[in-house]
Amino acid sequence: MQYSQRDPNRDHVHGRIYRLVYNDKPLLTPVTQHGKSVSELLAQLDDPEPRVRSRARLEIHQRPQDEVLAAVNAWLPSVSDDRMLSEALWIHQSYHAVDL
Repeated sequence: MQYSQRDPNRDHVHGRIYRLVYNDKPLLTPVTQHGKSVSELLAQLDDPEPRVRSRARLEIHQRPQDEVLAAVNAWLPSVSDDRMLSEALWIHQSYHAVDL
């Protein structure tokens, strides 16, 4: 697609001709993973925002295996959602510690 570099509607900062903004929806609140416990990171896996879940997974995988698996095993009885059970399985699988 060709576009004009001199278009007056072009966003010269971000390189777009237009920018879509939904004014009625509030911006997302920033969520940090650094310095949180493993149980707090496990709670972030239920967040509807995919980036929060992805960053929580990355932070979980940087923690020691015994600490993470103990927290996941303590967290499992309170989980009823299939996706969260899958997350727990994937965490176990990433540490090569799947217990069937």
